[in-house]
Amino acid sequence: MISTTGRSGESRPMSGFTLIELALVMAIACLMMAAAAPSLSRFLSGRKSANAAAQLLALADYARARAAGEGITCRLNIDESRQIYWITEGHAGAFAQPGNEYGSVFSLPAGVRVSWKQTGAAGQEGKKAAAGKRAEEAVKYLEFFADGRIAAEPVLLSGSASDCVEILCRSETEPLEIVAQP
Repeated sequence: MISTTGRSGESRPMSGFTLIELALVMAIACLMMAAAAPSLSRFLSGRKSANAAAQLLALADYARARAAGEGITCRLNIDESRQIYWITEGHAGAFAQPGNEYGSVFSLPAGVRVSWKQTGAAGQEGKKAAAGKRAEEAVKYLEFFADGRIAAEPVLLSGSASDCVEILCRSETEPLEIVAQP
């Protein structure tokens, strides 16, 4: 038995919360979380394209560094129909996937689509290769040259109506960047 008496023997009330008070606090917390959940889920789904663009850009940065460091041509291949992307390296005129973790084939997240934004600047050196389709498959690519140049048409990644980002290169010598679409 627990004594409720103090040092001098007088009784004092026990402090604490009743079960009803705890249940009331939990109910209020649940109501607040239920009200916030829809906006939080829209926020998270609205970030899918931006996250996919950041991953694609990181792989492109690797390809550019590899091209300049090794004195080769690298490509970031993107297959619109299958929503996948991967790197290939040019050696003796043939392109093959590198034999490391960057040579894997990466998939876009569910609900994110990739497409190409045609700029009409296909007259510059290397732009035709970047914008053109291979005869045997519907794969386009961003091309990174040993001298640091990039041949790239803008790439659009889109999820929901409000979730669309663009990866573009403002000139052949500037790095790729992510631009949010309105």
